[in-house]
Amino acid sequence: MNRRALLTAAATGVLLAGCGRTRPPRVRLADGEVGGFYHAFTALLARAAAEAGTVAIEPVATAGSSTNLAMLDTGAVDAALTLADSVDGHSDRLLALGRVYENYLQLAVRHAGPITRLTDLRGARISLGAAGSGAALTGDRLLRAADLDPATDVTVVHLPLPDAVAAIADGTVDALLWAGGVPTAALPDPTAAALTELLLTRADQLIPTEAAGTQFLDQRALIGTDGLSLHPAAARVYRHHHG
Repeated sequence: MNRRALLTAAATGVLLAGCGRTRPPRVRLADGEVGGFYHAFTALLARAAAEAGTVAIEPVATAGSSTNLAMLDTGAVDAALTLADSVDGHSDRLLALGRVYENYLQLAVRHAGPITRLTDLRGARISLGAAGSGAALTGDRLLRAADLDPATDVTVVHLPLPDAVAAIADGTVDALLWAGGVPTAALPDPTAAALTELLLTRADQLIPTEAAGTQFLDQRALIGTDGLSLHPAAARVYRHHHG
């Protein structure tokens, strides 16, 4: 399993229309659930973009990776954050702008409860992330790796994080799993380059306070996109800065 998060854009399609010459390009960026790292990161990126004035970012809150990729496929958004795990079947239509942070898959249970290992989940009721999230996809794989059939050995529900936390607190679920891209509209080279410049030059502004010391953005991390090709404009920016 791969817990790296990528910032991706559609690889094919027509250029965006409607951007005036005097205004920076606008990018609809699919992030994740409110309260999660994707959402916090995108808010910081949008703020850095506003300060730079080279690109305008419109954050779009979603359930997570799978929803983001579907929205990218249909052209509902121009760029998206996604788990590297989730791009299977999409990678031929995507280009990466950069790997933005390490994503940690977290399984939470009640303190002092009977569940202390994955195999203890047999017979349990578990929330595998919100429907359409990367956690939902990876969670299914995780259960199967522990020889648990998601269809018969556990009762799976899909709840947004706040609802899942409330459910585990009141005992209606026993565990929760949380993880903190047909022709579509293409991300034009100047827009992709502007986003990549922000990732490189505003890195110190893009780490939420609660993640300080555990998340880092640098050239080496950003280009480690796990086999997904870099957007050509992003590659040019990286070469310009570091050769």
